[in-house]
Amino acid sequence: KNPANRKSSPGEMLIHCQGPLRIDFSNSLITLEDQVDMVVSQPGQSDDRMQCERLELSFSMPNQIPLDPSIPSALQPTNVFTFQSLTATGNPLLIESPKQQLTIRGQTVSFDMVEGMFSIEDSQQSTVNIGNHQFEVASFQYQMVADLKQLGVFVAKGAGSFHSTDPDSAENVITVSWNRNCTLEKLENEHLLSLEGKAEINLSGVGKIASDRIHIWL
Repeated sequence: KNPANRKSSPGEMLIHCQGPLRIDFSNSLITLEDQVDMVVSQPGQSDDRMQCERLELSFSMPNQIPLDPSIPSALQPTNVFTFQSLTATGNPLLIESPKQQLTIRGQTVSFDMVEGMFSIEDSQQSTVNIGNHQFEVASFQYQMVADLKQLGVFVAKGAGSFHSTDPDSAENVITVSWNRNCTLEKLENEHLLSLEGKAEINLSGVGKIASDRIHIWL
């Protein structure tokens, strides 16, 4: 539970597994194995869920919370764990977050909860849905953004593809593919989309661009 918001939005995380649970205080690491099912709930919102075979949770050591005078001293929550990152593996694993409009199906996914980033490193391509964008990638780093209508900056290494649809018109579809790398980076007030290796951009009903390298300022 988030102590700063426990009265307004007492979020809850429940984790079940069929195998061992280990808490390593020397390395600040919690591991769970075998049919791991994690559910994160917030009042008035759809649950976030992760299903995998192994889950590692990195945490910071407990911090003191200011005492709440409305709660008896015997019931005071004197310590709380702050999770820093998690790494999940499965064959495949599944992540669903309606709040973030995010679904991931792959082998290995890591979330940096401090920086708001996630990364994928797979031997095969994973499927990532972010809003109305769908990626097929093997190596992927993505920066989450507050505005879910916008794509965050990302780096995709190796061959991959993604397609985007216009929420207001199913006929407007952009399909992008590449063989080496694809990046979206922020440059001052613009974004630069770069593709390398048999790059191709196809806009339905309009046309196609194909080249070994393509750079588009957005």
